Amino acid sequence: MRITWVTGHYPPDVGAASNRCADFTRIWANLGHEVTVIAPPPVYHKETSESNGLWKWEQDGKIRVLRAFKPASDYLFINRAVSEAAYAAMVAASTFRMTRQDVVIASSPPFPAAFAAFFLARLKGARFVFDVRDLYPESAEAVGAIKSDLIIAMLRYLEGWIYRRAYLIAGTSQAYEEHVKKSGGKDVAFEYIPNGVWPPVRNPPKHGGELFRKKVSAGGCFLVVYVGNVGYAHGLDVVLRAAKKTGGNVLFAVVGDGPRRAEIEDLAPDNVVFVSKKPRRDLGEVFAGADLVLATQESDAAFKKVLLRKVLDGWAEGKAVVASAAGETAHVIEESGGGIATSPQDASALAKSILRLKANPSLAREMGRRGRLYVKEHHNTEKLAKKYLQLLIKGPRKRMRLGL
Repeated sequence: MRITWVTGHYPPDVGAASNRCADFTRIWANLGHEVTVIAPPPVYHKETSESNGLWKWEQDGKIRVLRAFKPASDYLFINRAVSEAAYAAMVAASTFRMTRQDVVIASSPPFPAAFAAFFLARLKGARFVFDVRDLYPESAEAVGAIKSDLIIAMLRYLEGWIYRRAYLIAGTSQAYEEHVKKSGGKDVAFEYIPNGVWPPVRNPPKHGGELFRKKVSAGGCFLVVYVGNVGYAHGLDVVLRAAKKTGGNVLFAVVGDGPRRAEIEDLAPDNVVFVSKKPRRDLGEVFAGADLVLATQESDAAFKKVLLRKVLDGWAEGKAVVASAAGETAHVIEESGGGIATSPQDASALAKSILRLKANPSLAREMGRRGRLYVKEHHNTEKLAKKYLQLLIKGPRKRMRLGL
């Protein structure tokens, strides 16, 4: 089978989008399928981000990667919109560089590229599959990135339009199904394909986490680690407030970058330190040095549907997780027994939960053990990739019309 995956990020970029695409496509390629990835030049690795010309072919193992030009942008909505629209145009134009395909998958976000991928699928006689990692425009509206009622209404119409024309919609959260069917119609073909995190893709820590603890000057402190983007949806303000309540014997390490990092870092108390984003293969040392893994999200109802990958990554490393989160993430934590979920932005509850596990290390170890068992069973990357592949080959339970 010839499969093309259109994404906004691919290694050496780091993050959920890059990991999901790379993990699944590499397994499919190893099973003998012809896989192509269309992605922009790396965003987070500036030394490799420059590309000569508008397109550049690369080879990543058995996967062909077409790097399509994408203009650089900042975090302002209008600038990002222009950049994403330009990238979508490049994806559409890449049709003339592609052979006939059987399946074209679009990962969202970025939202505009999904329409270019649909166009590519139509021209190449392929099934169009929409891989939904985040609900758009709902998430953008929730963080205030889009405020115009007219633009929101237009984007909601386009959202339903693309859902109705997908052969399959694969969502990373079970809670997305209700929204997708409300927007696209009850007959849309939705399947829950969560992120795979087991086994973890890490270099084994050489010194049991001591290098990272030394890097952040943890000493004998109880080390709580947050690994991920520092963005508008992540609600890291609660970490700053909780840090003031836990005292100096608890150190918080935020490993990541993003549009709010400078602001959050300026406001942080002394027991919150920041470390730049790391490739996931280098995160083994980070998790090994952590006593507890932290996940947070904003309190808006839109984010209740999201299953935070940070929680799953922590469990894959055998760590207990405390999450300032509600909805799907809280449900999974309760179901697994792998940690404690507190109400989003409730700093007092977050601080109390952290101090509870600090005082009871055996409970923290037991939660970490339960979390690891949970991801072994429900988030095995190879099993999920094969399930996804079977849906691409045989089709979902319900199929949608493919016409315009």
